[in-house]
Amino acid sequence: MVFTIALSGYWLFRRLLQLLGFSTTPSAFDGHIFVMHSDRHDKRYTLTAVGEQLMDQGTDVLLLCSPEAESYRGKWEQRGFATASFVELLGGISLNGWLSAIRTAIQSVRGLEEQAPEEFAAVPGLSVFNLVFLEAVKTQTLLQATDRPTIHTYAPMGYVLAATEFDQIFGYQHGIMYGQESDTGNQEYRRGYPFFAPINYLTWGEPWHDKFWYSTPPDAQLHPTGSPWHEFLSRYETNNDNEYDILFLSSTGRQTAEGERAFEKFVRELINVCERHDWRLRIKLHPKETGDWYADRNWSEYVLSSNPTIQESLV
Repeated sequence: MVFTIALSGYWLFRRLLQLLGFSTTPSAFDGHIFVMHSDRHDKRYTLTAVGEQLMDQGTDVLLLCSPEAESYRGKWEQRGFATASFVELLGGISLNGWLSAIRTAIQSVRGLEEQAPEEFAAVPGLSVFNLVFLEAVKTQTLLQATDRPTIHTYAPMGYVLAATEFDQIFGYQHGIMYGQESDTGNQEYRRGYPFFAPINYLTWGEPWHDKFWYSTPPDAQLHPTGSPWHEFLSRYETNNDNEYDILFLSSTGRQTAEGERAFEKFVRELINVCERHDWRLRIKLHPKETGDWYADRNWSEYVLSSNPTIQESLV
């Protein structure tokens, strides 16, 4: 219980600062909250681009920043965004709200133990409680800004789903979404997306919808909005002196043997086509890739020696 006690002590400290007027949280906020949980350029660009559109229309926007995005707060505030962190909102949680988070955590853990006793017994019970309790606290921090927030996020996690109505949540597509049943009948890896929840899914386009329809409930809303990040890349000026003609953006989406075979077949065909046409091919690794997969197939010559960002690869 050390984690729960320590977090409760820190909440009490932040609460006292709040009551003494040394710390403030947004009040009377009636707008959209953007959960900035990543420092990746594509995610930052997309969320702030949508946020600026909303501000231009007169809508209040709050960027709720995780530690990964903390270093960008100054730049965002210069652009007119209001920002806050989970820590700053912590002091706004009342005693009743804190006790509610503890009760929610206890009830959730009991429910998990009843539904999956064998799996629950395989992990330390306190670790489960700490994780669930932290999610409940995050829900309470979101509720400090407004009672029924509209939330934009790349990761609609439990604390987001519990903070508002499903139709007030906008989840952004962030890569190849897995959810279809494979030809062998196996369920492919799902990116941690809450496919059980009928939230608003903002997709790159209708061709991607079959990836979602298999897993989402019938009342889920799929909106083919495109991506501001893709629009940015399409307008990006390229340097004609690049050392390659074709830039292939690699993927980590090879969680099944079937998926790996399909991906390998695609890359092999891509290499063959480029060789037939005398096109210079380079492969940019996904941020989570090491290049070993390509080395094992003697394709290292096509992989960029460094791992630049997409926009750096284009200039």
